[in-house]
Amino acid sequence: MRRRAVAGAAVALAVVAVACQDVPAPTSKGNRAVGVEVQEAEKAKAAPETQEGVVPKLIGVSVGDAKKAIVAAGFKTGEIDTVGLFGTPDNNWLVCEQVPAGGASPEKGTAIDLTADSKAC
Repeated sequence: MRRRAVAGAAVALAVVAVACQDVPAPTSKGNRAVGVEVQEAEKAKAAPETQEGVVPKLIGVSVGDAKKAIVAAGFKTGEIDTVGLFGTPDNNWLVCEQVPAGGASPEKGTAIDLTADSKAC
């Protein structure tokens, strides 16, 4: 009887060992297979990184302060147009319009165009 118990235990261990061979080891992220995690890491390396920024809201701000805010947010100052036919925008002029709009999320380095007026907009 003792031989049957030992033989039965050996068969049970063999079944468990065979069944566990096909199950991938869990990772620290739950039940996902390690191979899937490696594939995702390789995809992330291959994908080009684009950094988006948030354009500051500049309407009503002086042109000088707007330029500083644009650079601080990671963008470039684009064209600065005037509201009238004549005039060269001064740092004290006020921003009346901006493109892209404040709150937009273009790629960093994008030029932000301004329209300014020497008086209130």
